[in-house]
Amino acid sequence: MSVSLTPNPNVQGPSGPSGPVGATGPSGPAGATGPSGPAGVTGPTGATGATGPAGSTAFSGVSAYNAANVDIPNGVIVQIPFDTERYDVGGYHSTSVNPQRFTVPSGKAGYYCISFEAVHATSTFANTGNWEVEVLINGNQVGNSFSPMGVWDSLSIQMVRYLNVGDYVTIQVNHTAASTLILYVGSTNGRFEMFKAGD
Repeated sequence: MSVSLTPNPNVQGPSGPSGPVGATGPSGPAGATGPSGPAGVTGPTGATGATGPAGSTAFSGVSAYNAANVDIPNGVIVQIPFDTERYDVGGYHSTSVNPQRFTVPSGKAGYYCISFEAVHATSTFANTGNWEVEVLINGNQVGNSFSPMGVWDSLSIQMVRYLNVGDYVTIQVNHTAASTLILYVGSTNGRFEMFKAGD
């Protein structure tokens, strides 16, 4: 006699073996950047570097005048010569070769204070017009100043200019009076000065 067995659907059989791992899926989008972490400890200070060379503090400049007064004819531009030096520290001037020039020596390029002063005179108040003083660098005018006629008045100009090695400064004067007049540029009343103020 045969017996028919009917499977019981409520009974779970044993699990089969695991299948192979599937392929990795695509990466998801990157997440937001997290907050910065705390700053690290400051490292030690490095060694001090070598001290640079000291700048020059030595004076460099010149002061000069003309021992004799200078006659300035009407309508004539006259370059003023300087035949006497109060000092010349650095070799800017010669009283015998081009005494009207003040030349920047080797190694002395820089900013210079330049000044000139003299006294002009007329024999009478009847003279009218103006005196003019001009500063020239390498023969080119870089500044001028005017002074009205007077029995005794000063004529002066000051400026600061950058000068290269070999540049030279000259002073020239003229006036508009009707006759020859005297410009007093001696030790008491006149002077030209320039000195190096910086690099």
